[in-house]
Amino acid sequence: IGLTSIPRSALRRPAREARMLVEAGTGFEAAGRNAEAAKIFLQALSLDPANVEALIHLGQMALIRTELVEAIDWIERARAAAPEDFSIRNNLGILYYQAQRFEDADHEMETAARLLPGDPGPWFYRGLIHRKTGDPAESEQFFGEALARDPRYVGAYVRLIELLLEQGRDAEARQWADRAGV
Repeated sequence: IGLTSIPRSALRRPAREARMLVEAGTGFEAAGRNAEAAKIFLQALSLDPANVEALIHLGQMALIRTELVEAIDWIERARAAAPEDFSIRNNLGILYYQAQRFEDADHEMETAARLLPGDPGPWFYRGLIHRKTGDPAESEQFFGEALARDPRYVGAYVRLIELLLEQGRDAEARQWADRAGV
C-alpha cells in the first residue's frame, strides 16, 4: 500500500481519514513493520492531532524500544485528548511510577480511581507509591482498598504482608497470609 499522501478535496474528513490510517498502521505493526507503522501513525496525527489510538500506538512502540520518556510524552498527549479515559490515566500513572515520578503517578492513580472506583489497580499502585515515598500507613490503607475491590489480588496481599513484616507486625502479616490462603 502506498499511503504517502491522501488527496485533498473539499469533502475531506480528516478524523475519518486518520482512523483509516490508524487501521493501516495497526496492520503494519502486526506484521512487524514498525517503522512503516510509526510513519502512518504520525501521518494520522497530522490529520487529527487528537487521535488517541495513534498516540497510544506510538507510546506503546516507544515502550517496546524502552524509551520511557518518549512513551510518557505520547501518553500525556493521549491524556490531553481524552482526559476522562481510565486506561490512559491508569497507564500513565504506571509509566510515571516506572520513571520514579511518584507525585505525578499518585495524581494519575487518584484520577483513575475516581474514574473507575471498583478497579483495584490504581489503589494497588497508590500503595506502591506511598511505600516508595516512605508513608507506610497510607501504603497499608491503599493495599487494603485494592483488596476490598478484589479479594483475589495476589500482588496486594504480597505487598501488604511485606509491609507488615517490615514493621514487625508479624501477627497481622500472618492474618493477611491466612486470608489470602497462602
